[in-house]
Amino acid sequence: MSFPIKPIGNKLLVKPLIRKDEKVNSIVIPGVANSELSRASVAAISQDLEKVYSISDTILYPSKAGVGQLISGEPHIWLRGDEIWGIEE
Repeated sequence: MSFPIKPIGNKLLVKPLIRKDEKVNSIVIPGVANSELSRASVAAISQDLEKVYSISDTILYPSKAGVGQLISGEPHIWLRGDEIWGIEE
């Protein structure tokens, strides 16, 4: 399935992943507590970044980075390539 938007320049379009609560030593830590980095799945990539990222990569980015947009009723975030801190393996 083709995504309806193709980012240009140094941009990615990602879909935020909802973090579940984590349990540490029987203490439940809400997914949003103490989280400075967020996770997202790459939905669309600009041509400039195709050698670095792939569709469906799970990336880490600062929680306050990017610009949000609803696409087909789903929340997405526009990020610059330099806002991404890592790719989960």
